[in-house]
Amino acid sequence: MGIPPKEVLREIQEVIFPYDISILKNERSLKKALDKLERIKEELIPQMGAKDAHYLMKLMEVRSIASMSELYVRASLMRTESRAGHYREDYPERDDKNWLCWIIASQKEGRFDLRTEPLPIARYRFKATRFYSDNFTFPK
Repeated sequence: MGIPPKEVLREIQEVIFPYDISILKNERSLKKALDKLERIKEELIPQMGAKDAHYLMKLMEVRSIASMSELYVRASLMRTESRAGHYREDYPERDDKNWLCWIIASQKEGRFDLRTEPLPIARYRFKATRFYSDNFTFPK
């Protein structure tokens, strides 16, 4: 019947929830998490099984959670700055010159492609003068 989806979900949660992935990120911890997620994607997800329609739905949810977790880690690795809830210990400052942009993700043949797109500031009626992260002092 295969591995129950909840066991694979637990594996994903153990990768994503530690503080050095979800709160105080750095390149080393993010790369380590990405390696673990890729192992889960290659080894565990194909082995999942569902005994009925309910568990088939859970299986599909876990596949989606795995994909979103991978995107989260890849985008966190790509964004070499700190901004709002995204704090990189190795890049502690906000970098509007290079990172006032969106990260756009697409998928092709099972692989994710990430690119940046400049934020269309001119389209916004009210321009940002302060940012959420301005309310906090990040650790030094």
